[in-house]
Amino acid sequence: MYELKKDQLCKVAHLVRGELFPKPEVTSVIEGNNPGWIFVNDLSSPTTAIIWPQGMEGFHFAGDENDKHFLENINEYVDEVLQSRLKGFGFNFFEVSGDNKSWNKTIEKVFTHRNWMSVPNM
Repeated sequence: MYELKKDQLCKVAHLVRGELFPKPEVTSVIEGNNPGWIFVNDLSSPTTAIIWPQGMEGFHFAGDENDKHFLENINEYVDEVLQSRLKGFGFNFFEVSGDNKSWNKTIEKVFTHRNWMSVPNM
């Protein structure tokens, strides 16, 4: 997992075109108009990303919901990196969504061991 720097954020624009878009808060981070973080599976050619718009209580997953390496490592990354960063903003939990409905089952499977709940799409 790699965190993109401000001048690299546009590298994930092609990943956020799923059926659940537009999500202006996510697009705004990618365009550099809103502070946030973007983590990707590959710095040179990302195919999967996690996007956190500052001020939101959640992460947006975009790209390949079947990226085996990404999925095998996401829980460790949450535990070792993301949780402590979120606590710095006063969060004790976070929401997760995906850019298409296929992410729903993937997210459920990957985070099955965590204390979580599913909220139906509005």
